[in-house]
Formats: sequence, structure tokens, C-alpha cells
Amino acid sequence: MILGVPYYGCEWVANTNQPGATVSTYLGHPRVYAAMAQSQFYTLTWHTSSQTVYYTIPNNNKFNQVWFDDDSSTALKFNLAKQKNLRGVGMWALGYDRDRTELWTELTKYLAPTSVENEEPLPREYQISAYPNPFSSSSSSGNSSPNVVFTVPEAGNSTLTLYDLLGRMVYQKDLGFLAPGKHSESINLGNVLSSGTYIVRISMGSAVGIKSMMVKLQIVR
Repeated sequence: MILGVPYYGCEWVANTNQPGATVSTYLGHPRVYAAMAQSQFYTLTWHTSSQTVYYTIPNNNKFNQVWFDDDSSTALKFNLAKQKNLRGVGMWALGYDRDRTELWTELTKYLAPTSVENEEPLPREYQISAYPNPFSSSSSSGNSSPNVVFTVPEAGNSTLTLYDLLGRMVYQKDLGFLAPGKHSESINLGNVLSSGTYIVRISMGSAVGIKSMMVKLQIVR
């Protein structure tokens, strides 16, 4: 058995620009090269439940919604074929990407032989730490950069948020779409925060909902 991967999307006229909106008209199935090119002029959004991407085009008082698989969502499908020990993957259809190289890059990664001894296994659980902790910064320093290291076992859109002990948000950073594995992010605070204990939270939207992990960070001025 092989896994079929579409190199085309679907376009509908919808009442709103939100996923799940009522659809009035089916417009067609744009090939991936056309969808990827057009998406550069609109906001490409990751949809967690379907693990695909989409963008919307204003159309009078309605919206054209275009959904398709880009390189990130296609890579997830290729990884699924590996995880399930399928015999391979197939595309409908070759040539639908034209001169775009993103999908070929992911296909090359899928086909590249790997050594079992050298292959790094994916993490099985969420982990988070901060360093240095406590973090010390002189008042004359123009940039404070404690680092947060975390691992995620699945892909998704992620956000880093910093709270004080009263639950007030004092810092937030959109990390974008992250693949499974280990990641590191710096927190550029400047000198706006006073000494004290803060909570660093990483939130990730996955296929099964919102996952969060937290760690305490001590700042000393």
C-alpha cells in the first residue's frame, strides 16, 4: 500500500473567511504551483485540525477560500508513510508543481536512506527548560536574552508567552509552525522587567488540541 498525496487544492466561495464557513460555490482545484504563488499575496494560515494550509480572497461580501498542501503539510504526510511502514508515496499528479522545488525537497528527504544507528528518534513528550536561570542583567545592559529550550513530539503552530506571578502577560512571541524535535528561543526583554519570578509558557496547537508547558524563570537586576 502507498499513500496518495495531492499536488492540487480546492477553492470555494464561502460566506466568511473562517474555516467551516457555509460554502455556496465550488470553483475548482488549483494546482499546487498556482496556489503557492497566489498565497504570497494573502495570509497563508495553518489549520491545526486538518494539518493543511489555506488562504482567503475577498470576493464582494464573501470570500474565496483556497485549501491545499504546502511543503510543511506534505512533509507530514511523507513522515506518516514512514511511520506506518507503507511501501511508498504517490502524487497526483507529477508536474502540478511545475518549477516549484519545495515539494521535491521534501520528497528527497523522504527517499534519502538513513542509518538506524544515526537516526535521531523523535521526542515522545513535551519538555521545557530555561537558562541561565536565574538570569542576571545589569541595568546598563541594553538587551536581556534568557533562552528557553523545549522539545515537542508533534508539529503545530506555537507561541511563547511570559507572565508575572499575578498572571499578567508581559511578553509574547509567535514562534510560527514548528516541526517535532528540539527548539531554542531567546527572550529579548531589554530592561523593562523588574527582578522577580516569571512563568514562561510554550503553547502549541496540535491535531488533538492545545498543548502547553511551563517553566519558572528568575530575573535578577
